[in-house]
This record gives sequence, C-alpha cells and structure tokens, in this order.
Amino acid sequence: MKLLCDEVLRRFPEVRERMSEGDAELSYLVVGYVVDWLADMARAPSLDDEIIERVLDFDRWAMSYPPGKTAEDDVPTIMMVAFHEKLLWHDSLLPLFPRLMSRQAFEANEDVTDRSPS
Repeated sequence: MKLLCDEVLRRFPEVRERMSEGDAELSYLVVGYVVDWLADMARAPSLDDEIIERVLDFDRWAMSYPPGKTAEDDVPTIMMVAFHEKLLWHDSLLPLFPRLMSRQAFEANEDVTDRSPS
C-alpha cells in the first residue's frame, strides 16, 4: 500500500536505509521496519521525547484511518500486526506500549498478548 509506505517514510526517513527494492509494496514489512529502527534506538539510555512523539502521532494517524476492504489495505490491521505486536517482542520498547493502547484494548485483543515472534 503506497500511501502507508509514503507516510512511514515521511515520518521516519531513517527507515529508508532498511528497505530493499520492492519493499515499498509490502506494507507489513515497511511498518515493521519502524519497530526495528525503534529497537535499535532504544539501545541508547532511552528514546528521546521527539522520537516518542513521532511514534505517537503516527499511531494516532494510522489507527484513525478508515478500515480497508482487505488485510492488505486496512491500515489499522497492518498497524496492529506489524507494529503493536512487534513492539512486544522487544523488552526495551515495552514502555511505549501503554502510551499506544489502553489496558482494556490490549486485553480485548488476544492476538497481541502473544509476545513470541512467529
């Protein structure tokens, strides 16, 4: 989904260096690259406020996007699978999670509670 890839690169230009030819067509992969970049950044003492604000703004934009017709064009689904779930794989990123999703929303989504990568 070109729109989502363009939005990721606009908000997180640092992710471009992780991409290979053809990745722009793979929304789940591109969104996952944001988590990979954040995990690398979190190796520093902490994520700075500017990065956290960028993440929160991107998440608000994506989760308020109208639902798509399929999993390939449904931005909230892509975010849940490629971003929220993947955040849980990194202990260093767990402090971000409550800022992105309420406890009630977390508990209502059983798929997210599995912290193991598939």
